[in-house]
Order: sequence, then C-alpha cells, then structure tokens
Amino acid sequence: IDFGEPNVRKKVYKAYITYTNGEGNIKCSYQADQSGTWTVATVKDADGATSTAANRLNDSSTQTRAELKFGTGGNNIYSFALRFEAVEVVNEFEINDITIIYRLKKPK
Repeated sequence: IDFGEPNVRKKVYKAYITYTNGEGNIKCSYQADQSGTWTVATVKDADGATSTAANRLNDSSTQTRAELKFGTGGNNIYSFALRFEAVEVVNEFEINDITIIYRLKKPK
C-alpha cells in the first residue's frame, strides 16, 4: 500500500489488527518499499504485553486486538506491505480489520 501518495515519504508507526485465531501460530511480517526482505513485526496484545509466542498472534476464539510495531523499518518509506504467515496448522484464522497509523513527511 502506498496510502494514495506513491511519491511522498511516510513514517509508519504501528498497526492495529482485530482478529480471531482458533488455534495455531501466525507470524506477522512487514516489507518497506518492495525491498524483497520481510522483517518480523513486534506484536503486543490488548494488555500491552509482548506476545509470548515470539512475536506471533495469540490463539483466541473471540475477536482480539493486537498492536504491531515496526521499529525504524517503517521510517522514510514510500510503500508498505504486511504479511500474515501460518507457522503451523491454523484453524479458523480471520482478520476483521487492520488500522495503520502513519504520517506523510514533508519534502526536503
């Protein structure tokens, strides 16, 4: 996604995801500017605690909200991609919504 401004630099701070994950491990990764390199995002649950499953989405049979952080990898970018990858067998993984917190940067 380039947020409708492909030629403007951006800073992506974090993303919120609301999901249901019956069982299984979902690894969250991001990529900046179609670099080809996927970097694992830091995952925090609704209580603000870092995920106990090595930055993966926790199991939940109800709608759960998690926060994804991208560190310095989300700074000075033009486009951004998220990937949700099953590490093991996953049953009933559903994404309800994703909200990305970002800002456009002024041209230099």
